Amino acid sequence: MKKKTKIITAASAVLGCAVAACGVFAAYKHKAEAFTPSPDEWELTFEDNFDTFDKTKWKVNMHGESNIRRAAYHSSDDDIVFTKDGNLHIRTVWKDGVHGEGWYTSYLESSQSIHKEYESDPNYKGFSQTGGYFEIRCKVPYAKGIWSAFWLMPDNEIAFSENDIQWSGEDGLEIDIMESPNVYQKSKRAQNQNIHVIHADGYDEKLKTIRSDSIHVPHMYDEFHTYSLLWDEDKYTFFIDGKKTWETKHIYENRDMGICKVPEYLLLSTEVAGSIEDGKIYEGKVRNGNTGKLEDFWCGNPADNDKSKSYDFVVDYVRCYKRK
Repeated sequence: MKKKTKIITAASAVLGCAVAACGVFAAYKHKAEAFTPSPDEWELTFEDNFDTFDKTKWKVNMHGESNIRRAAYHSSDDDIVFTKDGNLHIRTVWKDGVHGEGWYTSYLESSQSIHKEYESDPNYKGFSQTGGYFEIRCKVPYAKGIWSAFWLMPDNEIAFSENDIQWSGEDGLEIDIMESPNVYQKSKRAQNQNIHVIHADGYDEKLKTIRSDSIHVPHMYDEFHTYSLLWDEDKYTFFIDGKKTWETKHIYENRDMGICKVPEYLLLSTEVAGSIEDGKIYEGKVRNGNTGKLEDFWCGNPADNDKSKSYDFVVDYVRCYKRK
């Protein structure tokens, strides 16, 4: 549990640098190539429409005994993770909770193998899959330093460990299908953007990252959009609202990294920028591992938001398919 928490934290930090550094914008075009899974060709393997919270499909990851991730306390409380009107809400809110005053949020995952403690729940099944089509329909919170994501991680202990097979994506990848960290940007167009990212091999000097251009998504904070991945044997293709936005064969520095050949599980998460050290909250600040000094977090300061309000990641559905 603690090992996995450390891995995911490092990954998000690296992605932050990638998004902040990416200055290229693209708009998906309404006449672009569209994709919808045909029932003649595709079999539905996972579906959650969130009429209720299905504990057989999801676990609320609590980040070990500390319940701390970045500048937030993670909670499974009913006011943080809940369903309403056929939608899942992962709420981020400043409140005086069980850990004291601070930001509270959460994230869901469907791992079947990584977290051995899940095996103690006889009702939990989870979900992971090798290849296929993965889609979410959602809208994301409009808040500085607070962002949501839909992503995949390998359901094994090898990927991103010291035993990771280098220069290969076949043993597992982090695949970020949707991420919404850009409210800190100055223009509305820059705020309304998504980026697709693939990480391989590790989260230190071994990290190998490729990413799409930043893609403009009109009204992504107040309207529902679909974000999808088509994972084939020879390539990955990403879509927003059914329109193709990025295609890659996973080539890094002119070397073929190969396509993932292991099952990956689903994650729905919300992050709060900053850190908590010895019970003290540093909103929008992170400590530099080399200098030991606190530095500004790359995607803004959550202290700039109205703390009397709540900020919701709202999910209409998650669906996954495999070819028949």
